[in-house]
Amino acid sequence: MKRQLLAVLLVLGGVLLGAVGMARADLMRIGTATYDADGSGPGVGIGGVNLIYDSDLKLTWLDYTNAPKRWSDQVNWAQGLGSVLTVTLDTRYQLMAGDWGSGWRLPVWVSPSNSELGTLKQELADPLNAGVFQRLITSSVGPYYGWYWSGTTDVNNSMMAWAFDLSDGEQFLKYTGCRSYGVAVHEGVVAPVPEPATLLLFGAGLAGLATVRRKRDRR
Repeated sequence: MKRQLLAVLLVLGGVLLGAVGMARADLMRIGTATYDADGSGPGVGIGGVNLIYDSDLKLTWLDYTNAPKRWSDQVNWAQGLGSVLTVTLDTRYQLMAGDWGSGWRLPVWVSPSNSELGTLKQELADPLNAGVFQRLITSSVGPYYGWYWSGTTDVNNSMMAWAFDLSDGEQFLKYTGCRSYGVAVHEGVVAPVPEPATLLLFGAGLAGLATVRRKRDRR
């Protein structure tokens, strides 16, 4: 019976490992979006912008850098992306809740050790994530360097908001009337679509567990 149970557990373990296969790296391309940047209509503007899922933060980055703008303009830009993006998700993945027509925003800043842009900076240093992004500005050359707005204002002064420098990791408060780049994220967990073979293995594993239990109960 122990051998039977071990075999069943090995099958189930293989199934579970396959289901979490997307966790191999922190950042994974899961599809593309056509961005109607100028509002001219669907399909006009920039095509093939990558959608990159962040398995650590459980959100999707749009691999697009919006031109330097004031903080409020970048906030409005991110929140309005649902109406100007046509998302084509890879058939291997699915958005578990919500839709791509809403839920876009600027990255959140909570503290020096807890910010979404800070986490992204760390992830980009991992060789497994090399080359995933194509449109981020990480240059240390001015006038805007790699400065990106977060969506978080100072708790003591709403005229100041947190910015992050993707070139060197510096975090600082900046007057909201100044200009910095914008990058958008979409909230929501993206998971692999179960393959038929995986479902069959999972069913076989459950059936095997049920058989082992019945034999044990008879004894």
